[in-house]
Amino acid sequence: SYYYCTGGGQDGFSCQGLADVESCGLNGTCIEDVYVDPCGNGFRLYQEECDDGNTVAGDGCSPTCMFERGWICEQDTAGREPDSCTVVCGDGIQRDSGCCTDTGCSLECDTRRGCDDGNAVSDDGCSEECTVEAAYQCIGGDINTT
Repeated sequence: SYYYCTGGGQDGFSCQGLADVESCGLNGTCIEDVYVDPCGNGFRLYQEECDDGNTVAGDGCSPTCMFERGWICEQDTAGREPDSCTVVCGDGIQRDSGCCTDTGCSLECDTRRGCDDGNAVSDDGCSEECTVEAAYQCIGGDINTT
């Protein structure tokens, strides 16, 4: 069974059970329903590792709402917005897309200036920000494959 709030300030959000009189807020009621949370609706529930509001592969959150390798997805602190997924710099997987967010871009996806050598250490050819350092040249690849 699934419990969710109807009415009140938390309308549509999950609650703890029929006896839960606090989670739903003023004028809200916790009710029981046989509910299946669809992946891609922007709300992370049940077994979902992430939910970015779509079912597109290659953006960090898979079509089955699982983390995609080389990405990290963060849930909105209020739980009202879809997850935001970004590439992980320093994991050894150089991405060719998804390096930009609303707050800026990682150069990891730039094939001329970006790199990812599997660590967040500078002075080894690939900086902690995933940029190729002076006097080095990096060739794309994935350190986790042979």
